[in-house]
Amino acid sequence: MKPANPYCKVFWVAAVLLMFSPLVAGQAQQDQSISDRDIKIVHSEDLRFPRVAEVANVEGVVVVKAALDENGNVTSVVTISGNPLLLQLSINNALKWKFAPNPERAITIIYNYRLKGFCRANKESSGPSKLELPNFITITGCRRTVQE
Repeated sequence: MKPANPYCKVFWVAAVLLMFSPLVAGQAQQDQSISDRDIKIVHSEDLRFPRVAEVANVEGVVVVKAALDENGNVTSVVTISGNPLLLQLSINNALKWKFAPNPERAITIIYNYRLKGFCRANKESSGPSKLELPNFITITGCRRTVQE
């Protein structure tokens, strides 16, 4: 049996390292923290508490991380945590925001969905959402019965 070519081993090691290098670089970028002082909102969108979540008596916190382009526009959003019933609404809302560009080219937004009291029949469930700088938004709804 002929011994393996030493260049062949080097080639395979290099190929494996190149395959995994984007994963390592992506993980490093994901783990990069974002300072509050780097989050400056240019435009935010109001958000209403979803009726289905009111009926299901669902509240909680949703955390999303958004990628920004060089102009501060949100280009993509991933959820970090939250109730599945509230995730898509939060993603859709975050895609409409705009920020001052920052070195990380990313931001986090924390959505705080809270239910207070019971809804009056045929009344709007919540008022405008409340934004607390730099990136915390509270959406208040009311508990509904299934008949409403």
